[in-house]
Amino acid sequence: MKVGFSYVSIENAKKNLEVEMLSKNFDQVKNEATEKWNILLSKIKVTGGTADQKQTFYSTFYRSFLWPILLSDENGEFRNAKGDIINKGFKYYSDPSFWDDYRNKLILLGMISPDVAADVIKSITDRGEIKGFMPTFFMEITLRLL
Repeated sequence: MKVGFSYVSIENAKKNLEVEMLSKNFDQVKNEATEKWNILLSKIKVTGGTADQKQTFYSTFYRSFLWPILLSDENGEFRNAKGDIINKGFKYYSDPSFWDDYRNKLILLGMISPDVAADVIKSITDRGEIKGFMPTFFMEITLRLL
């Protein structure tokens, strides 16, 4: 089964499906996903430790990139904090956790995937401008990453 998904519209879900996987079979999608994860996870090489310790590290490292989630579509459209459909020219992400893991997770994201970290910051800033509030600690993280 092939499924298109969008937070914006059914039409965008159809377009996302066409762009992302309509012409691909299961093995192609699986191989592309495996390759993307391998590229990301290979940005850090662990030396030393036991096989179990390495497995624990890479399992945790993998999980750190499952969130925040991408909310914008292939065409760049997303629903902002007001519910308006817009395109600001960057990939729009959900809020990361604003619990204590922001202290290290966003820094890690900035070191491993600076383009994603920049878009996460833009997404949070966009929501803050609309809502009139941003977590005060967030500015400290933003300054460190920029």
